[in-house]
Amino acid sequence: MKVFVTGASGYIGLPVVRELLEHRHEVLALARNEKSAKLLEAVGVQVHRGTLDDHNSLAQAAAASDGVIHLAFKHDNVADYAGICADDRVAVTAMLKALEGSNKPFVFTSGTLMMERGKLAHEDDAPDMTHQVSRIRGANEAVVLAFAEKGVRVSIMRVPPINHGKDDKYSIGMLFAKAQESGVSTWPAIHLLDIASLFRLALEKGKAGSVFHAVAEEGVRLKDIAAAIGKQLNIPVISKPLEEAQEYFGFMAFALHEDNPTSSEKTRATLGWTPNHPTLFDDIEAGTFTSN
Repeated sequence: MKVFVTGASGYIGLPVVRELLEHRHEVLALARNEKSAKLLEAVGVQVHRGTLDDHNSLAQAAAASDGVIHLAFKHDNVADYAGICADDRVAVTAMLKALEGSNKPFVFTSGTLMMERGKLAHEDDAPDMTHQVSRIRGANEAVVLAFAEKGVRVSIMRVPPINHGKDDKYSIGMLFAKAQESGVSTWPAIHLLDIASLFRLALEKGKAGSVFHAVAEEGVRLKDIAAAIGKQLNIPVISKPLEEAQEYFGFMAFALHEDNPTSSEKTRATLGWTPNHPTLFDDIEAGTFTSN
């Protein structure tokens, strides 16, 4: 299968690209600059130069492929989160319209943080549209799922905030860099290589209108993560109020106090997926993040 992948040079994108290549898929990868293009060419994929604002170009690449995995998301100006999500809807719609009536797969990346806080989230649950942040990106899920009735084999992949692995610089890697505790909420977690295999399975097997949860561990307490980091670094673990955490962690602080336990039971049963890479605490104890 020839697969158009946006966000292909990213933290999750590269493992997904490698997973596709290992299973004999051909990859057409979006690259927005020369650095990304060279990285992707070195991996062995065909490069499609452009950005998420090149809507006609995105549509052409999607139409020329047998399926699409959309991982790209603008992170340049997180202060304008609503604007970023609005731009993403336009880009996604352009690609989906190019696939209408084709029954080709389109895997859209969303997040478990879109779900209602404080309860175990399941795949059949809708995003929490009462939450001021969740409803912004939650609206994008609805746009994508509507194309299930227009002949596109769309599926949603909700990814947790903790995606750990040796190249992690954004979730646990960031917490290691900050080395500080900021709450007792629970987060779902998954190893990067387990995410990669799940995206491939969704592309290959996902039925139109499906929602999947990329979750290996339903809920890991942030307090326990902080304790494990402190032990690994041999430093004291202290607690800070949310206001100070926001100043310290920046844009990631909004998620630190969220209680986001998430189930992947249906995902595993539907796709025959079993996470088999190290757990979060296995990676911490192995020194995965301190060796970066």
